Amino acid sequence: MARIDLFLSLWREACKGGIYIVSRDKNREGIAELGITLAQAREILKGLGAEDHYKGPESDHDPSKEGELWFFKKTIGQKVAYIKVKVGQREGRFYAKCLSFHPWEGGDEQ
Repeated sequence: MARIDLFLSLWREACKGGIYIVSRDKNREGIAELGITLAQAREILKGLGAEDHYKGPESDHDPSKEGELWFFKKTIGQKVAYIKVKVGQREGRFYAKCLSFHPWEGGDEQ
């Protein structure tokens, strides 16, 4: 099994406990610009697949944070969304965290 498949299996399990989307302007405005609701964004996150994988894993850029970052590109209507997620662990339980969810801005890095 490929590493992305292992991650997605863990991701789906972590999503069962809910998905935390980091509340920042770029995500809120980006989700609205994509023409979807927060609930729809969570459904899209639950359904991420290997075909959506863009790059990663990478270490979190914040050395105080554990876990790997995974990057996805997902077509939503006529636009492409840039999605950055990770699975964290707290008190022995996994949780799903979305750090970025907004329209793709082009280029190789976000």
